[in-house]
Amino acid sequence: KEIVTTRPVIGFEVYSLKLNDLELISFSNGHLDGVLMNLYRAFFKPTSALVWMVDSTDKKNFKESRERLEKFLSCSELDGHPLLVLANNKQDSDEASSVNEVTEALHLAEIVVSTGRNWCIKDCSTKNMTKIDEGFNWLRKELKLTGDNGGEENKR
Repeated sequence: KEIVTTRPVIGFEVYSLKLNDLELISFSNGHLDGVLMNLYRAFFKPTSALVWMVDSTDKKNFKESRERLEKFLSCSELDGHPLLVLANNKQDSDEASSVNEVTEALHLAEIVVSTGRNWCIKDCSTKNMTKIDEGFNWLRKELKLTGDNGGEENKR
């Protein structure tokens, strides 16, 4: 397992990676404004799903994360696309919020019901690379790709 050191994002970064049969485009940004949202929209057309990563130790930014997620989910280009929330990045930390706390803080049930999409929230640790595969296995099933279901407990 490779250990990756993270740092705060200044500006806008795009990463492309392949995870077995899933091709992912990852966006990182410090702040979401109109200009960045227009940049994101350029990538929405070929998109089949949305994966949302939340730092579960950063409780003061849950509201901002919820507002950003709402903006993304309001885009017609993403209508009906499944949502995977890797909610507990840093789950290995004592300060990590539980899956239920993150679900409630992000208002996931309300947001997702209003947009009519399937969703799953998984706890994980990117530091230890634990449980991430469970979330992507769920996503594979939703997209009808190979793999078993890795986390239906919060699917709606």
